[in-house]
Amino acid sequence: IRPWTLPVSSVLARADARAAGRALLRDGGIRFKCPCARGGMGQQPIADTSSQDAWIDAADDAAFVAGLVIELDLSETTTYSVGASKLRNERIAYHGEQRVVPDHGGNLVYGGSRLRGRRGKLEELRAGLDPGELADAVALATAYDRAVRAAYGVLATRCNYDVIAGRDGEGRRRIGVLEQSWRFGGASMAELLALERFRQCPGLDALVVKLFVKNPADRTPSAAYTLAALERIALPPVGEVMLRGERMPTYSPAAAMPTVMLPVMLPDIPPLPAQSRLVPI
Repeated sequence: IRPWTLPVSSVLARADARAAGRALLRDGGIRFKCPCARGGMGQQPIADTSSQDAWIDAADDAAFVAGLVIELDLSETTTYSVGASKLRNERIAYHGEQRVVPDHGGNLVYGGSRLRGRRGKLEELRAGLDPGELADAVALATAYDRAVRAAYGVLATRCNYDVIAGRDGEGRRRIGVLEQSWRFGGASMAELLALERFRQCPGLDALVVKLFVKNPADRTPSAAYTLAALERIALPPVGEVMLRGERMPTYSPAAAMPTVMLPVMLPDIPPLPAQSRLVPI
C-alpha cells in the first residue's frame, strides 16, 4: 500500500518513536496519534526534535501499548471522503470533503462531511470525474481498496477512506490515503440516507448528502426529526441525530441534484432522555 499512502510509522516503544519521528521530521512537522481515538482527537502536533523528545519523555507507557502512530503533519489540508456501501440490491459510491470544528476544549475535531453519491462501485465513481486532485483522491482510494481486499481477503459491504492532500514542511503538495474504515463510521448515517433515497427513486442517479456537527445551542431546522437516542447503543453518548430532507420525487439524470442534510450533535453533551422518539423516514 506504500504507493497510495503517505509516510507513516506505528511504534510500540519510546526508542522507536524517537527514531521514526526524527526520520519524518526531515520533511517538516509531524503528528503523534493515538490509534484508539476518533474524530480528530488524541493527536499531538510536533514541530521539531526537542518538542518530540519532551513529549515522549512525558508520555505514559499506555501511549505506546496500542501502537503510537507517527505521520506527517501537513498544512493547507483538504481531507476527501471516498467510499462505497452496499445494502441488499443497492450499491453506491461517493466522494466528498470533511470539515473540522472546535470541540468544547477548543480542539479541532471532525465536523461533518459533504458527500456526493452515485449508483455503482468505486471504479465507476472515478470514471465520471474530471482530472484533478479529487480524481487523484478517488484513484488512490480505489487502488488501496483493491490491494487490501486482494492481500487479506477483506469482505466488507461498507468501506470508507480518508484521503488527505496538503503541503509538507518543504512546501510540496502531498496526497495519500490517511485512514480506512470498514465499520459503521461517521458518514454511515449519510450513506444509509443516500441508499434509501436511491431505493425510493429508481430514476435518481446522483445526490448530495450533508452531514455536519451541530452545537446544541444552534438552531435546529424546522423539518428535523429525531432518528434515535444513541445512549441506548454501544457507543459513547452523542446526544441525538436528526434528519432534514425534502420530499423526493423521481428525478431524471438531467434534473438538479437533490440535497439532503443530516446534522449530528456534538459528542460530549449529555445523552438524550430515554423517552426520545424514533421517527421512521
